[in-house]
Amino acid sequence: MKLNYYYNKLLNSLFPQKKYHQDYSKWGTSSNHFINFWEGFEAKSFRFTEFIKVKNLNPEKKPIDFFSTFWPRSCLKYSQNIKIFFTGEYIWKERYAAYDNYCLDDTHLSIGFRDIVAENYIRFPLWLYGLISPYHTSLEEIQTTLKKIEEKNQYKHRKQKFCCLIARHDMNGMRTHIYNQLENIAPIDCPSSLLHNIDIELSYRREDKIKLLHNYTFTICPENIVSKGYVTEKLADAFMGGAIPIYQGYLNDFDKSIINEKRIIFWDESSAQFIKQLYTNTCTYQNFVKEPIFLPNAAENIFQHIQTLEKKLESLFISS
Repeated sequence: MKLNYYYNKLLNSLFPQKKYHQDYSKWGTSSNHFINFWEGFEAKSFRFTEFIKVKNLNPEKKPIDFFSTFWPRSCLKYSQNIKIFFTGEYIWKERYAAYDNYCLDDTHLSIGFRDIVAENYIRFPLWLYGLISPYHTSLEEIQTTLKKIEEKNQYKHRKQKFCCLIARHDMNGMRTHIYNQLENIAPIDCPSSLLHNIDIELSYRREDKIKLLHNYTFTICPENIVSKGYVTEKLADAFMGGAIPIYQGYLNDFDKSIINEKRIIFWDESSAQFIKQLYTNTCTYQNFVKEPIFLPNAAENIFQHIQTLEKKLESLFISS
């Protein structure tokens, strides 16, 4: 690990504007290292390390190196610890070419959003990562979590505020396009960098975003890229905040076994008129929100998936 540490320290000195390595030695009850993670990342909120700790999957406290996609993949070769690769963001050859195979040949376990068949891989999309607390993963606790979200989204009357758009950028122009199509219905609040038009104190914390969403009937939240299985935290945040997602993305079979697609507005050019009806017609709105967000076997499917994750993680610390 020393080679790894000094290699990244050299990178940090050469390129001080980028963070190649964050070292949180002996944080919690084990030694966890986060390498090539994104700007603003907070180790203490990383749910996989919390899950490992809560489930006591690493009783010998073996050191773990977590890798993500930001900057040189060559960092992996300096690691002699248990290596886990994680990304919930889209990988494509023009941007993250070195990570296109999810580092399956270089890590003990890879966690991502694609449907890949490999013993050392599991699909764990960001919407699920954000939805379920690592402290509440029993079937009963998952059922309770989903029930609370359902209750938060059952409104007899629409909220006073129409819509919000919380985004720092617009990679494919879709967020701006939707905004332009809907702004004549009612004011759309944009508290973040993109189309900023309202001064609301907004941090990077998901809790603040979810709290803000509670004030709005809709939220504009298309993905950066439309690709099968690429479903980030945007849907989970909308549901947890009690706002109807105006979405553009591509759910895979697992996602569709959890989330009721009838509770999402999948954007197309006819959506603007439907959104206007939802916002102005109480009966139309009530019929829409009567639809459950989660399908009947959602909790069971989530529970089984988390059990699979637990088994894969547990095997790392037994075999290494």
